[in-house]
Amino acid sequence: MLAKIAIAVLIITVVAFGGIFYSDYLGQTAAAETMNTAIQNEKNASIIVSKGTQKVNSDISDIAENTDDLIEKIKTEEEFLPETIDSNKIIRDVLVLGKACDVSIIPLSTREWTKTQVKKFSYQVLRINLETKGQQANVIKYIAQMQNTGYRTMVIESTTLRRPIDPLDTDIIAEMSLAIYAR
Repeated sequence: MLAKIAIAVLIITVVAFGGIFYSDYLGQTAAAETMNTAIQNEKNASIIVSKGTQKVNSDISDIAENTDDLIEKIKTEEEFLPETIDSNKIIRDVLVLGKACDVSIIPLSTREWTKTQVKKFSYQVLRINLETKGQQANVIKYIAQMQNTGYRTMVIESTTLRRPIDPLDTDIIAEMSLAIYAR
């Protein structure tokens, strides 16, 4: 009987220790699952951050490309729109072109460079009013060549063609308003 009691005590002891170890095992399993869930959440967050970083890097690359394009456009605009132009040279070139086209040029008025606003940009503008007199073909040739001068920012704002009062005079008169823009 002592042997039966010893075996019973041994079985109870084994069951008790088994229960203690099994409960620790269950606790470790729950902790492991919690850690696995946390690790998986961190992996998912890492993937989202990685995708976001790739998108940001792509955007930065696009911005860098656009910046280069914009700088090139600004340089082109700076070349197209000069900072200053000598107004005496402009008037001289207008007169020389008139002579080359065999028309007479009479500068009626020239206003100093003034600041003007076009949309949200400010420019300097020189306005010249002049009268051109000559044969119709020559006056038309002069007007056409004025549009293609070396001053790419020159604009013919208005042109009025009329015949002189004298019916014997075969020339025509063109009154023109010019505007030359600069920065």
